[in-house]
Amino acid sequence: MAMFATDTGLMRQKSAAVLATAERVRAEVDSMRASLSELQGTWSGSASANFQNIVAQWRATQAQVEESLSQISVALTRASEQYDQVEQANMSLFAQ
Repeated sequence: MAMFATDTGLMRQKSAAVLATAERVRAEVDSMRASLSELQGTWSGSASANFQNIVAQWRATQAQVEESLSQISVALTRASEQYDQVEQANMSLFAQ
């Protein structure tokens, strides 16, 4: 038989913290992208092409990180909601 306990309020709090962190990361990444775009506009040649490929790889990785953070936040929120709903349903089973 499964046994568990959780603090759904803490889960929601951590979900919000993940979103806030994702926003801070996104802002820093946007700033870095702008800076790198300036550099790319002034640089040509083979090394520049290689650099642009690496930047493209980094952007793809960053998009995955942002998506993962979003999924973590959504999962924490949904889990806390479901735990709360189940607890309410179980309480009603024993209501007089």
